Amino acid sequence: TPLPEQRQLPAGIRIRPLNGRAEADAYVALHRAVFQSESMTSAWRQRTLSHPSYIPQLDLVATDADGQLAGFCIGWFATQGARGQPAGQIEPLGVREDLRGAGLARALLAECLARMAALGAVSVFVETDNYRDAAYNFYLAVGFQVAQHVTVYRKDYA
Repeated sequence: TPLPEQRQLPAGIRIRPLNGRAEADAYVALHRAVFQSESMTSAWRQRTLSHPSYIPQLDLVATDADGQLAGFCIGWFATQGARGQPAGQIEPLGVREDLRGAGLARALLAECLARMAALGAVSVFVETDNYRDAAYNFYLAVGFQVAQHVTVYRKDYA
Protein backbone atom coordinates (compact mmCIF):
# COMPACT_ATOMS: atom_id res chain seq x y z
CA THR A 1 0.00 0.00 0.00
CA PRO A 2 1.41 3.43 -0.84
CA LEU A 3 2.15 5.95 1.89
CA PRO A 4 -0.60 8.49 2.68
CA GLU A 5 -0.36 11.57 0.51
CA GLN A 6 1.38 14.54 2.09
CA ARG A 7 -0.94 17.53 2.24
CA GLN A 8 -0.24 21.16 2.98
CA LEU A 9 -0.31 21.91 6.67
CA PRO A 10 -2.37 24.73 8.15
CA ALA A 11 -0.47 28.04 8.38
CA GLY A 12 2.11 28.09 11.14
CA ILE A 13 2.10 24.33 11.79
CA ARG A 14 5.46 22.60 11.79
CA ILE A 15 6.36 18.91 12.23
CA ARG A 16 9.62 17.97 13.91
CA PRO A 17 11.07 15.49 16.41
CA LEU A 18 10.29 15.99 20.10
CA ASN A 19 12.97 17.99 21.88
CA GLY A 20 13.66 15.09 24.24
CA ARG A 21 13.54 15.66 27.98
CA ALA A 22 13.05 19.42 27.54
CA GLU A 23 9.59 18.82 26.04
CA ALA A 24 8.56 15.65 27.85
CA ASP A 25 6.30 17.46 30.33
CA ALA A 26 4.59 19.45 27.56
CA TYR A 27 4.07 16.18 25.70
CA VAL A 28 2.50 14.59 28.80
CA ALA A 29 0.10 17.52 29.20
CA LEU A 30 -0.97 17.27 25.55
CA HIS A 31 -1.31 13.47 25.71
CA ARG A 32 -3.54 13.75 28.78
CA ALA A 33 -5.70 16.39 27.08
CA VAL A 34 -6.00 14.46 23.81
CA PHE A 35 -6.95 11.16 25.42
CA GLN A 36 -8.77 12.68 28.41
CA SER A 37 -6.80 10.42 30.70
CA GLU A 38 -4.31 10.89 33.51
CA SER A 39 -2.56 7.58 32.77
CA MET A 40 0.39 9.22 30.97
CA THR A 41 3.00 10.43 33.47
CA SER A 42 6.21 12.41 33.15
CA ALA A 43 8.17 9.53 34.69
CA TRP A 44 6.81 7.07 32.12
CA ARG A 45 7.47 9.47 29.23
CA GLN A 46 11.01 10.13 30.45
CA ARG A 47 11.63 6.35 30.52
CA THR A 48 10.54 6.00 26.87
CA LEU A 49 13.32 8.43 25.91
CA SER A 50 15.85 5.96 27.35
CA HIS A 51 14.30 2.79 25.95
CA PRO A 52 16.77 0.80 23.80
CA SER A 53 14.37 0.83 20.81
CA TYR A 54 13.66 4.55 21.03
CA ILE A 55 14.54 6.43 17.84
CA PRO A 56 14.28 10.20 18.36
CA GLN A 57 13.58 10.82 14.65
CA LEU A 58 10.36 8.77 14.99
CA ASP A 59 9.10 10.73 18.02
CA LEU A 60 7.30 13.45 16.09
CA VAL A 61 5.39 16.46 17.29
CA ALA A 62 3.51 19.21 15.52
CA THR A 63 3.76 22.74 16.81
CA ASP A 64 1.33 25.59 16.20
CA ALA A 65 2.16 29.14 15.13
CA ASP A 66 2.98 30.00 18.77
CA GLY A 67 5.39 27.06 19.07
CA GLN A 68 3.04 25.12 21.38
CA LEU A 69 2.65 21.36 20.92
CA ALA A 70 -0.41 20.63 18.80
CA GLY A 71 -0.06 16.93 18.00
CA PHE A 72 2.19 13.90 18.29
CA CYS A 73 2.97 10.64 16.54
CA ILE A 74 5.45 8.21 18.01
CA GLY A 75 6.81 5.51 15.77
CA TRP A 76 8.61 2.42 16.97
CA PHE A 77 10.82 0.42 14.62
CA ALA A 78 12.29 -3.08 14.82
CA THR A 79 14.66 -4.65 12.31
CA GLN A 80 13.18 -8.04 13.23
CA GLY A 81 9.49 -7.21 13.41
CA ALA A 82 6.48 -9.07 12.08
CA ARG A 83 7.37 -12.23 10.17
CA GLY A 84 11.05 -11.49 10.88
CA GLN A 85 11.01 -8.45 8.61
CA PRO A 86 11.67 -4.80 9.46
CA ALA A 87 8.43 -3.35 10.84
CA GLY A 88 7.07 -0.37 12.69
CA GLN A 89 4.30 0.47 15.09
CA ILE A 90 2.47 3.73 15.69
CA GLU A 91 1.91 4.29 19.41
CA PRO A 92 0.40 6.80 20.00
CA LEU A 93 -0.98 9.42 17.60
CA GLY A 94 -3.03 12.38 18.78
CA VAL A 95 -4.00 15.94 17.89
CA ARG A 96 -5.12 18.81 20.08
CA GLU A 97 -8.90 19.21 19.92
CA ASP A 98 -8.89 22.70 18.38
CA LEU A 99 -6.87 21.45 15.39
CA ARG A 100 -8.73 18.22 14.65
CA GLY A 101 -10.04 18.01 11.10
CA ALA A 102 -7.23 20.20 9.72
CA GLY A 103 -5.20 17.27 8.35
CA LEU A 104 -2.63 17.32 11.14
CA ALA A 105 -3.03 13.66 12.13
CA ARG A 106 -2.64 12.61 8.51
CA ALA A 107 0.46 14.79 8.12
CA LEU A 108 2.08 13.46 11.31
CA LEU A 109 1.31 9.88 10.33
CA ALA A 110 2.55 10.34 6.76
CA GLU A 111 5.82 11.82 8.01
CA CYS A 112 6.33 9.03 10.54
CA LEU A 113 5.52 6.33 7.98
CA ALA A 114 7.94 7.88 5.48
CA ARG A 115 10.68 7.88 8.11
CA MET A 116 9.98 4.23 8.96
CA ALA A 117 10.02 3.30 5.26
CA ALA A 118 13.41 5.02 4.96
CA LEU A 119 14.64 2.78 7.81
CA GLY A 120 13.44 -0.26 5.83
CA ALA A 121 10.04 -1.02 7.38
CA VAL A 122 7.96 -3.28 5.14
CA SER A 123 4.90 -3.08 7.38
CA VAL A 124 3.57 -0.81 10.11
CA PHE A 125 1.02 -1.72 12.75
CA VAL A 126 -1.31 0.33 14.88
CA GLU A 127 -3.79 -0.77 17.51
CA THR A 128 -7.11 0.88 18.23
CA ASP A 129 -10.51 -0.16 19.46
CA ASN A 130 -13.29 -0.55 16.92
CA TYR A 131 -15.55 1.52 19.16
CA ARG A 132 -13.23 4.54 18.76
CA ASP A 133 -14.92 5.38 15.49
CA ALA A 134 -12.83 8.44 14.60
CA ALA A 135 -9.50 6.61 15.05
CA TYR A 136 -10.73 3.36 13.53
CA ASN A 137 -12.10 5.12 10.44
CA PHE A 138 -9.04 7.35 10.14
CA TYR A 139 -6.65 4.39 9.97
CA LEU A 140 -8.85 2.64 7.40
CA ALA A 141 -9.02 5.84 5.33
CA VAL A 142 -5.22 6.14 5.14
CA GLY A 143 -4.79 2.54 3.99
CA PHE A 144 -4.40 0.42 7.11
CA GLN A 145 -6.21 -2.92 7.05
CA VAL A 146 -7.56 -4.87 9.98
CA ALA A 147 -5.08 -7.66 10.66
CA GLN A 148 -6.88 -9.12 13.65
CA HIS A 149 -9.53 -8.31 16.20
CA VAL A 150 -8.56 -8.53 19.86
CA THR A 151 -11.19 -9.02 22.53
CA VAL A 152 -10.49 -7.14 25.75
CA TYR A 153 -12.44 -7.82 28.92
CA ARG A 154 -13.03 -5.27 31.66
CA LYS A 155 -14.60 -5.35 35.09
CA ASP A 156 -15.62 -2.12 36.79
CA TYR A 157 -15.70 -1.68 40.56
CA ALA A 158 -17.73 0.81 42.59
